[in-house]
Amino acid sequence: QQLLGALKVMGDAKGFGLSLKNVTVSTVGVPGKILQLGLDCPSVNLALSLHAPLQELRAQIVPSAKGNRLDRLMDEVDEYGAHTGNKVMMEYILIEGTNASDANAHALGTLLSHRRALVMLNLIPYNRTSVGEEQGFQSPSDAACKQFRNIVASYHRTVDAPGGKGDPDARAGAPILCTIRWSTVLGQSNEAACGQLALEINPEKAQHAGVKDIEDQISTHGRRKHPAKLAPGQNRGLPVILLASGTLLATLAVYKLRWRAHKLS
Repeated sequence: QQLLGALKVMGDAKGFGLSLKNVTVSTVGVPGKILQLGLDCPSVNLALSLHAPLQELRAQIVPSAKGNRLDRLMDEVDEYGAHTGNKVMMEYILIEGTNASDANAHALGTLLSHRRALVMLNLIPYNRTSVGEEQGFQSPSDAACKQFRNIVASYHRTVDAPGGKGDPDARAGAPILCTIRWSTVLGQSNEAACGQLALEINPEKAQHAGVKDIEDQISTHGRRKHPAKLAPGQNRGLPVILLASGTLLATLAVYKLRWRAHKLS
């Protein structure tokens, strides 16, 4: 309900007046909610944090996936695509030694080739975080990223996507759409690259306070604790969702005020 309320404000002429066709909702996949989004807001785009082609591997990378099987999630993506005709973005962080092997690429190509929905894969090379390093996560080389992309792109759709008759990418036999999202050197050096939406912490204070996850920033008394850095795909919880929503709405408000000032001048 909070999400639908935010989307209503964004699309309302008395709110931000945005075209919801330019708005994308990103999710790790909540049972029953993807299709519901398509029913309630069919013009809004969908991005799914996939990160693995197999259920067991995905449950290791995305903790919330333990209660949401991948086959069921893919069925719901297909239902969403059939109802809306929208292209679905599949987000996939490439982690060397975890989910970036040739075998993973072939499994992913097979998974996506059987989707009735029109899907596009967005590969994101892992950008280091301190918690990720504790887990042994490493960034893949540029060559490894390109090889992974080429393997997935060698697979082809097995069925036509509903509502995509005029789009050659939606036809059976079309190659899987696949891109690589490269982060800039500047973003990486400032720990602001893709996947690094997290905060640093003093290691000694973190050990003393037992802080390992961003949800641990808020104590039972409501006081802020020292923030910790997250591993890719780790569940950030409601506090970060609200923070991200508040930041987005505040940013949109600033841009709207600037646009009004420009119009009046």
